[in-house]
Amino acid sequence: MGCAWALVDLGIKPTIYDAGEVLNDEKKTHIEYLRRTFGNWSQHDLNKIGDMEFEKNGFPTKTVFGSSLLFGDNREHSPLLNQTSISPCYAKGGFTVGWGGAVLPIHQQDMMEWPFPIQALHEGFHETTKRLGICGIEDQLSAEFPLFNACPYHLKENQQTKELLKRLESLQNHMRTCVGRARLALDVRNCKFCGLCLEGCPFGAIHTLDFDINKLVKCNRINYRNNVIVTKINETSKAYRDWE
Repeated sequence: MGCAWALVDLGIKPTIYDAGEVLNDEKKTHIEYLRRTFGNWSQHDLNKIGDMEFEKNGFPTKTVFGSSLLFGDNREHSPLLNQTSISPCYAKGGFTVGWGGAVLPIHQQDMMEWPFPIQALHEGFHETTKRLGICGIEDQLSAEFPLFNACPYHLKENQQTKELLKRLESLQNHMRTCVGRARLALDVRNCKFCGLCLEGCPFGAIHTLDFDINKLVKCNRINYRNNVIVTKINETSKAYRDWE
């Protein structure tokens, strides 16, 4: 999506080819039900988004509203040769539809052998964090991980979080670490503190890239072609590239 946004900013209307899998209608209906009935959820309502557990190589996998949407191993169009433990993802928005929104910029220690300094990435960091709407505050982490663009809203701390941060801060000199609050791609105004972040946010508070796709399609800034798997690109002498 970063490439798509860059092209759009240049006045170019790119075409995105994507498998674009989404949750089935039953899941969508239940998510809408959760939105409408917030504050009156039963255990049965919650079980419907967390009662399915899929395992890969003996380990539980991350589900989205109880769905295995993130993991495309069992699809007919999955690559036939996949010798890794990494599952292909065909979801619209990719793995972001199941993440918790935690983001940090790359640290300079991770770029020691790169051919350019970390400052060369700062403009990109500013643009990315502005688009994502990072929820965070200036704290001890900022010395190592600059905040760049923080939104004016941030999550309120519960007592458990306050005690944990206080304890970590008292130990940081011994542990040689820096401590701070999470940086999240999160719209606090839509967060209901319902505790379903790991299962999936019914209120769309966590920024996911399918949101960006829908926004650009609605504004007619991109061409989006779903139900497409590109397996091969052939370079030709023409002004475009053939693809299969």
